[in-house]
Amino acid sequence: MDKSTEIVAQPFFKLLLDIFHPITKAGASGIPEDEEKYKEWRRTNRSRLNQGELYVTDVFNNASNLIKVFDRIRYSQYLINRSPKGFLTKDNSNGRRDWTDYHFFVYTTSMASILDCMLMLSAEVYELGLSPRFCTFEIITQHKWIAGSDLVKSLRQLRKTLDPHISRRHRFLHRGEESGFVDLVDEERYIELNSYTFLQEHDHPVIHPRILSLLWKGQLTKIKPLLLTFETSARKNVVSIFGELFPIFKYKLSKYKLLNTEK
Repeated sequence: MDKSTEIVAQPFFKLLLDIFHPITKAGASGIPEDEEKYKEWRRTNRSRLNQGELYVTDVFNNASNLIKVFDRIRYSQYLINRSPKGFLTKDNSNGRRDWTDYHFFVYTTSMASILDCMLMLSAEVYELGLSPRFCTFEIITQHKWIAGSDLVKSLRQLRKTLDPHISRRHRFLHRGEESGFVDLVDEERYIELNSYTFLQEHDHPVIHPRILSLLWKGQLTKIKPLLLTFETSARKNVVSIFGELFPIFKYKLSKYKLLNTEK
């Protein structure tokens, strides 16, 4: 991966980790294994934090969610081109199509989540005091502290980059459409492969399973570089937004006396 688009390599994230590490280290002793006791410990531990430490903790939680989203995106790309050896057998009703479509679904929903993550992170950095459900694009970009800033331009560019994935996620989640990468490849060939796979899975094969598997791999070879290109574009937009948030974050840290402004 290009270091210029690696999230944790950005100045914003490096500073966040430097400030957050001593905060979490001080409270990490005696973490209980029991889930209910952990919840109580977390509430108690959080109550010990001052306002500045709470601010850093909330920013970190939102930023770490973004990291997890990109991890899922990368992992789904890795898995989409691989499948267990047991597929296309009489004992397994899940075929190559099910495997690839599932991981493409994960990829699509994760890509679409990047915008939500960046809107919530922006709200936390600016301390807008909004609950996650109110961190919509319109509310964030029209807020009096943000409207007209370069951050708005960067968020609009990110939304433009992610629009195809957001639209596809809506079709999958809200319209009940079947997951699939038909819009990335030749539609006729994709439908043909789906038909062959359906017949194969219902004990009416028309071509040899090995040939069918190779045909799917051929389609996946076409979309694999596309998926990486989409991810890289989104990363570049996120890095741009980090650049806009960085001075605001430093100002807030200085206000809470967590950052030496002379450095």
